[in-house]
Amino acid sequence: MKTLVWVNRNEILTYSMGELPSELGPKAAGLLGIPSAWTPDFVVVSPSLLREYATASTTNQAEIATQWCARIADALRTRGIDPREPLLLRSNAVTENLGDRGSYCSRRSDSDELRPNLEALLSDLLTMAQDIPIGLIVQKYVPPVMKGHLSNERRVARDFRDAEILSTTVETGEMAEHKIVHRNWRRSNDVDDSTLWCNSRPQIKKVLREPLALAARNSRRMHYEWVWDGNIVYIVQADEAPDDVDGKIPAEKLNAIVVPSSDLELRSFVIASRDGSERVGKLRSHMKYKAHGFWQPAFYVLDDAEAISSVVQGIVPQDVETDLRQLVSAPLMIRTGYCDDTVPLLPRSPVLADIDQAIKWLVEGFAGEIRSKELNAEAVTLLAHHFIPALAAAFSHATPDKPDVLIEALWGVPEGLYYFPCDDFIVSTPATVSSTENDFTRFSIRERIQFKSHFVEPDEHGRFRRHRVREPWDWKRTIHSESVLYRMARFARLAAQEAGHGVNIMWFVGCRTPDGGQEVIPWYEERQDELDHGSVFHQNARDEVVTISTSEDLGSLQSRNAPPDSGRLILKLAPSEHVALRDESFARQVGTEAARLKATVLLKGARLAHIYYVLKRSGAEVVTKPIGEDTHAPARYTKLVRDRIPEKVAAGGESVTVARLSPEERWFALKLKLIEEAFEVRDAGPNDIVEELADVYEVLSALVQAAGVDVEDVEIVRASKAKKRGAFDKGMQLLETGLPDSEPVPSSLLNEGSAREVQLLRSGRARPFELVTFGGSDRRRGSVFKEFVRDLSVSLSRSSWRRTMKASGFRDVDPDVATVSIDGRREGMNLRLRIKLQVGREQLELPLTPYGNDPSDDRT
Repeated sequence: MKTLVWVNRNEILTYSMGELPSELGPKAAGLLGIPSAWTPDFVVVSPSLLREYATASTTNQAEIATQWCARIADALRTRGIDPREPLLLRSNAVTENLGDRGSYCSRRSDSDELRPNLEALLSDLLTMAQDIPIGLIVQKYVPPVMKGHLSNERRVARDFRDAEILSTTVETGEMAEHKIVHRNWRRSNDVDDSTLWCNSRPQIKKVLREPLALAARNSRRMHYEWVWDGNIVYIVQADEAPDDVDGKIPAEKLNAIVVPSSDLELRSFVIASRDGSERVGKLRSHMKYKAHGFWQPAFYVLDDAEAISSVVQGIVPQDVETDLRQLVSAPLMIRTGYCDDTVPLLPRSPVLADIDQAIKWLVEGFAGEIRSKELNAEAVTLLAHHFIPALAAAFSHATPDKPDVLIEALWGVPEGLYYFPCDDFIVSTPATVSSTENDFTRFSIRERIQFKSHFVEPDEHGRFRRHRVREPWDWKRTIHSESVLYRMARFARLAAQEAGHGVNIMWFVGCRTPDGGQEVIPWYEERQDELDHGSVFHQNARDEVVTISTSEDLGSLQSRNAPPDSGRLILKLAPSEHVALRDESFARQVGTEAARLKATVLLKGARLAHIYYVLKRSGAEVVTKPIGEDTHAPARYTKLVRDRIPEKVAAGGESVTVARLSPEERWFALKLKLIEEAFEVRDAGPNDIVEELADVYEVLSALVQAAGVDVEDVEIVRASKAKKRGAFDKGMQLLETGLPDSEPVPSSLLNEGSAREVQLLRSGRARPFELVTFGGSDRRRGSVFKEFVRDLSVSLSRSSWRRTMKASGFRDVDPDVATVSIDGRREGMNLRLRIKLQVGREQLELPLTPYGNDPSDDRT
């Protein structure tokens, strides 16, 4: 039975799982909630230690630490832990939850250093909130080769059965993410509670399915922290995550729409018509959209040069103010037009809710920008329209000659798409489309539905606010109607064909208007010939990551000095205040600082959003989400599976597509399957070896049948070879062959045979298998090049390896300056290589990824 060892001031208590102390703490409770074999042994220290330490004098604190150390050492021995071996001292706050991760302290204690490290940890904890009871967990320290996290939290996966692994290689800091799933058809629902044996990196993913299975079986959201010492994976922390995500429902604003009056007696503004759209460039697109059958609001135009000039000077004419009083009876927005369409970033108002707000924006925001840009007031036009509440916003990109249209969408206003995770859809259209085409049978959709953490909406004062998305909207499709996606894609292709170049279009989705609901409304478009795929980003644990959310964060960034060459600065751009969300100059300043600091800007919003290009133009290196990564598309395979696997998948509720192989194809597939299963045996731990050997037997049986021979025939040949050459019972490793010495040294390795054979057989010490060795090298110098060649031999079965070589041998090349390193990692029967070329102090990474885009192509 699982028990808890609890350390008090004067005693050591042992608790069963049914009677745990009230001050146990969630961190300790999480470790007790998983199998004992999964986690390093530990004892829990009562919060009374910190309370006693906090109230004692400085003189008495050392004595208290000494007394408690003795008691802790005794408790560790009851768990079979030597208190002199490396330990991990971890805080264990009674109120700690998943949101507090990283808020409290931990400390490593090496041999005979328990007391000084205990005192140091207690001193650190005293600087925190002393009204929170905080105990300790003292745990056997596991030296990690790799470490990481496993989580099926809602932000990671919609389903309990899905999870994400984040792993870090301790030596290099290199980080990687992997998706894993638990499905009953793939394995028993029972959890293997034995030690998580793992002797290779590829096996970590398989081993971690056990903690996921435990969470899935109990319908719990869990965040596990794990370490791997090269032989065993240990779970060192297990936190339960709340399934409910507190937040706001995006649809709430739609029910509060204010319908503008249709009985307006305007003096200065005029209602725009199709005939007058040419004089206001921003109206051309709206008139085109209306001609294609999309609803558009009424637009009110002020192009009186005298009135505009007066406003630019800070004086709002009486007739303009009278018109605005009528127009702001419903939320209003005002945009600026200019005779020169190339002038960027013209003034645009927030949502204007009253006359005072409207006048203030005109005489300060609008007039100030026109003066600062030194624009001709007589060439300026004001274009007003009432705010259109929409459930979501979207951007689309299409080109005339490519059938795929990318659509990115998120709840709320478009500014949310700039910065926060969104859904994307790739709609495949016919080679050519027409405006009369309503048959969408030739269209198809691929989608990536993401966890949507935040969206943006204006408040009652027109100020933009960031809101957390409430469940279940966080995983809902922002555009659920296929017909809407088809209409958007068709029109995007038509716009691109008409323009003769690539086009980005902004859309509002799920709108409430005075004329009723509108599924989708196109709003704005601009030229974008090709998509910029951004920089390749490989996360590293040694990166310094700074989140930029407010003007204060930007100010701190502007006061930073450039980091040393060895460091890398990552800026996560996630605005939380109105100015940062609304004003493009905020992003531009972040980009300018990123370029100065040689930092990388991490942008989790839409690639099509304008902010991406604002950052790029500022000189920043920008990393965004990969476009079109289809995480919820059908998983594609080329593997040979057991006969009943497809029906088990179907019974579990998933669709299945299979192909029946011809005899020739089956023969070839079985030979590949034997190699795959052999690698599984190579990577198997003690708990898995029988299962993996059974798979090899099954494939061998199928190969015998496919070859059209009897198993007895195979057995006859096996026995014959064993008789002539022996079996593998004695474990002989061949070390060397060659001409004999003049006087061979006798050996007792042979039990029988001629004296000559006995004399020629030597004994030696066994050598390591799976060697990585350098072969020959060569150097060539040409008139315009230098060439360095080095052979490298690697055992194909090795799970991972690394070798570094210096490009030496040239008079003008410093061998310490030019270095090539090669990392290899076998994943199943695939080999993944990474080559690093280091010249001087800067390092370039050249990741080698699989050829082409065919997921069935496993070459690397």
